[in-house]
Order: sequence, then C-alpha cells, then structure tokens
Amino acid sequence: MSIVVERSQISSLAAESVAQASARYARSQNAAVSIAVVDTGGHLLAFVRTDGAAFHTRGIAEDKAVSAVSFGIPTKVLGEALQSRSEEVRSVLRLRPQLVALGGGLPVNVDGKVVGAIGVSGSTEEIDERIAAEGLAAISGV
Repeated sequence: MSIVVERSQISSLAAESVAQASARYARSQNAAVSIAVVDTGGHLLAFVRTDGAAFHTRGIAEDKAVSAVSFGIPTKVLGEALQSRSEEVRSVLRLRPQLVALGGGLPVNVDGKVVGAIGVSGSTEEIDERIAAEGLAAISGV
C-alpha cells in the first residue's frame, strides 16, 4: 500500500503565462473579464481582471477553474452532462460551493494529466471559453 500519492501541478510561472496570454486576447476582443488559474487542489495561482470587468466575475472565474480541475473536463461539457441527470441531482449540485457548469473553464492537461485549470468570466460563455483556450495555447508545446 502506498501512503503518498504524487501529483503533477502547473507551475506558478506557467499559470501566470496562461493568465497573461488570456488577458491579452481578451483586451484584443474588448472583453471585460476576470481570469483565474488554479492548481490541481483548486488553489489560485494567477489572476487577472481586465478593465471594466464586473466585481462578481472574479469569483465566478475562480469557481469555473475549480470546477474544471475537479472534474477534469471543460465546464461547458460538465453543464451539458448535467442536463441528462435528474432534476434532483441538478438541484443538489447547484447548491455546491464553487461548482459552475457554464462555459469558460478549461482543464490544463500535460502528457494526458490534469495539472490545473483556467476559468474566465465576464463575457458570453463562448467568448469566455475562447479566451481561456487562447491562454492555454501560450503553454502548449512547452
């Protein structure tokens, strides 16, 4: 029996690169958003709020990142998966803190392992997700 489990984590420098690349793209699209990057434990490593982003986008961005890392799938996919569940299941999950099943949260995968996640909030789900994807592109192939 193993007592210790080792886990790969996104580095703080990579998290900052992801957040900054996402912010650059958001600004180029005139999108006022908050961007959060977390490690596999859901701990915030990097955060950027572009000019004009609403106050509540901060928490929603972090919650999207936590949801994406927790389930290891994009939050949009999580939302779609929940639609096939019973109303009872959906209502219980809606009460869970930090569970957000809206587009804009993406896991960070390296060598087939989830090492963190990014969450973006403040625009449409599609644009939030695109901004997140642009951030991940900054570290792809590294």
